[in-house]
Amino acid sequence: MKKIIKKYYLLILIFVFLLSIFGVNSYKYLRNESHLEKMHNDNLERCTNEVVTEDMIEFCEAVKKEPASQKNFYNMLYDTHSAGYYSLGFFLFLFVIVQSNKIVCHFFKNNCLKNYLTRQSYKKTIKELFLDAYKPALLFPLITIIAYIVCYFTTGTFNYGNMWEESTMSNPALFMVVYLLKITIMSFFYVNIGLIVCKKNHDFIISVIKSYLLFIGIDLFLEVIVGTLILHIIFRSEFGLLLNILSIFTLYDNFNNGLFYSVIIPLIFLIISTIILYRTYRNKENLIIECEKND
Repeated sequence: MKKIIKKYYLLILIFVFLLSIFGVNSYKYLRNESHLEKMHNDNLERCTNEVVTEDMIEFCEAVKKEPASQKNFYNMLYDTHSAGYYSLGFFLFLFVIVQSNKIVCHFFKNNCLKNYLTRQSYKKTIKELFLDAYKPALLFPLITIIAYIVCYFTTGTFNYGNMWEESTMSNPALFMVVYLLKITIMSFFYVNIGLIVCKKNHDFIISVIKSYLLFIGIDLFLEVIVGTLILHIIFRSEFGLLLNILSIFTLYDNFNNGLFYSVIIPLIFLIISTIILYRTYRNKENLIIECEKND
C-alpha cells in the first residue's frame, strides 16, 4: 500500500482535490435549491392564503404550476461537474498528464529500459510501461461516475433540465454513456500527447512544460485556424466548437447528431495521436540512444 501511495501520490492528491471541488459544488447547488424551494413555498402560501389582487393573478398561476423543487439530475450534473470545473479549464490537461509523464520520465531517466531489455522484448517493455502510464487517464471518468451516482441519488429524477437539448436528455442511459465515453477518449488523447513528448524529454518538469505547450498549440490550431478561419468564416459553420480540446467536460449537443459527433471527433483525435505515438516509439535503438544521454 505504501509503495502504491508513493508511486501515485500526485494522482491521489489530484483526485482528492477534484473530488473536494465536486463536494463543494454539490453543497452550493443543494443550498441554492433549498433556498429556491423555500421561496416557492412562501409564494405558494401567499397566493393560497392571501387575497390575490388583479396584478398578482398571473404570478400566482405560474407559482401553482411550477413544481416545488427544481432539482434534477441534469441540472445538478451541469452545475457541479460540467461547469463546476470551468475555472480549472487550463489546468485539466496537466491533472491528467503529470502522473503519466512522471512514470515514463522516471523509467527513461534512470535507464530502466536497458535493464528490462535484458529480460524481455522491447515490445513487451513499452506495452507494460504504457499500461502504467495510461492509468491516470481514468481519473476524470472515475470522477464522472461518482458525479453520476451522487447527482442521481441526491435528486432522484431524470426530469429535463435547462442545460442541454431535450433530445439529449430524453435518453438518460445514452446521455451518460456518450458523456463518459467523450471524457474517457479525451483523457487517453491527453496522455498520448505527454507520451509523445517524453520520448526525447526525460526531465519531468521539462516534459510537462513541453507537453502543455504542445497541447495549447494544438488547441489554438484547431479552434483558430480550423474552427474560426476555415469552418466559421469560410463555410459559415459552428461545427468548429466540436474541435475544442480544452473543455473536456463540455458536451456540444446543439448540432444535428451532436451526441454522435461528441464521441467521433475525440475518437479521431485519439486515433491520430496513437498512430503518431506508435511511430515515435517503434525504433528501439533510437530510444536506447535517447536514454543513454542521461548517463
